[in-house]
Amino acid sequence: NFSNLVHKQIELIRAYAVKNNIVVNSKIQEELCINGNKPYLKRLLTNLFKNAIDYNNPQGEVTILLQKNKNKVELKVIDTGIGIKEDDLKHIFDRFYKADQARVKQFSGAGLGLSIA
Repeated sequence: NFSNLVHKQIELIRAYAVKNNIVVNSKIQEELCINGNKPYLKRLLTNLFKNAIDYNNPQGEVTILLQKNKNKVELKVIDTGIGIKEDDLKHIFDRFYKADQARVKQFSGAGLGLSIA
């Protein structure tokens, strides 16, 4: 039940969001089931949610939507953050890639989050 897993991961990340002055909103369609590896799905959700918090603006928001769209389950993580330049979008899943080198000092990390996701 992916809906339950998303709910649980949101609750686990909520304290981190509050610590970073970020509000987390969600709209989760219930009873959406998928085939997948539960530990990997947890890692996927954690990476996506943490990324949306880490690269957000102060007092920002993260909105998590889960819904059925035709014969697929669609997860959207929307934030009010700093965004990614269009030229950098093609690289966001490359290992060690950081979109804006000016932000490297502001955020620690290896640049692996989205490539793992």
